[in-house]
Amino acid sequence: MWEWLAGVDVEKLANAIVILVLGLAAGLGLKKGKGEAPHPPANVEVLTDFIDAQAIGNLTKEVTGQAIATTEAAQATKVNTEVVRILAKAIEEHARAVIDHKEEVQELRHEMSRRR
Repeated sequence: MWEWLAGVDVEKLANAIVILVLGLAAGLGLKKGKGEAPHPPANVEVLTDFIDAQAIGNLTKEVTGQAIATTEAAQATKVNTEVVRILAKAIEEHARAVIDHKEEVQELRHEMSRRR
């Protein structure tokens, strides 16, 4: 009885069901939505006391200040990254110099031990 389901792609079937349900919902919504629009209640008041021009100005200044601070921090990070790169290079050069000096000291020890 369910053999036909084995050949059907489940994802396509699920998409078809979703499209069908959305189509029915949209159709019912269009039929119901053709009536008159509901009128807003007569006692609606707009509260503008919470939105103050001075508060908006202060908020704008704070956001601008934070943007400037973020930009400066990003620039400082770039500078710090370059400084770390320079320091790493200097440490690498010093490590090579220490290795070279160690090899020279070993050569001098061998030479001194041969002369004895």
